[in-house]
Amino acid sequence: MKERTDQSGTELPAETRPEKILCLYSGGSDSTLAALMAANLADTVYLVTYERFGLFASKRSTNNLLRLRKRFPNTQFIHMIVNFEKEYRRIAYSSFWSDRLKFGFIPLSVCGLCKLGMHWKTITLCRNHDVHVVYDGATKATEIFPAQNYTIMIEGLKRLYREHDIAYETPVYNLDTQKELFKEKLIPSDRIKGTAKDIQPLCSQQLLFVRFVDYYLSKHSFDKYVSDLKRYYDVKIDQLRELLINA
Repeated sequence: MKERTDQSGTELPAETRPEKILCLYSGGSDSTLAALMAANLADTVYLVTYERFGLFASKRSTNNLLRLRKRFPNTQFIHMIVNFEKEYRRIAYSSFWSDRLKFGFIPLSVCGLCKLGMHWKTITLCRNHDVHVVYDGATKATEIFPAQNYTIMIEGLKRLYREHDIAYETPVYNLDTQKELFKEKLIPSDRIKGTAKDIQPLCSQQLLFVRFVDYYLSKHSFDKYVSDLKRYYDVKIDQLRELLINA
């Protein structure tokens, strides 16, 4: 069995090492570094790339996967492209008009709702494959997105996953993922985000979210943005909690 180490490089005792880790995987720098960390711990790493209407070119996620497989020949990487259209629509639209009346324009923050659909599907996949650790490549650098912000969503998601005996981790949150991947010799440069070398699926609806953020921050402070979105996403996470119970 290969040596298993934590983020600091310290070897972990066998009884604390997860056999399997599931990574939410777009194939970009952030999720690839999370997958690399998972491969340092687990013998089997599920890399789950999600697709639905509005998310295109999911097969672009395989570019860095080839590098991971070459780097970790003894790790079983299981790449799955999973449609979550049903879950997203249920989360986003089942109470849309009442949410609009209560929360104003906040239900237009579509990126957070999209990610909640992914988390619903992720918890279901963990049940099906007996996985108890999930890695997400969320980073503080993109905390404007609800699902990348500890206060708005991550803390609530951690609680939700724990209720299903799953540890939800964001191991790259405070790291410069490009710099770390470059040091690991997995990418050709330490600045590839936004270039043709940072290949990952495309999201057309991100444009709507950008417009929402521009509008909201023109009216309110960032602290107000965080507190208002937390109030909304606490409700949506509770809705997801009920949906999972009744699934």
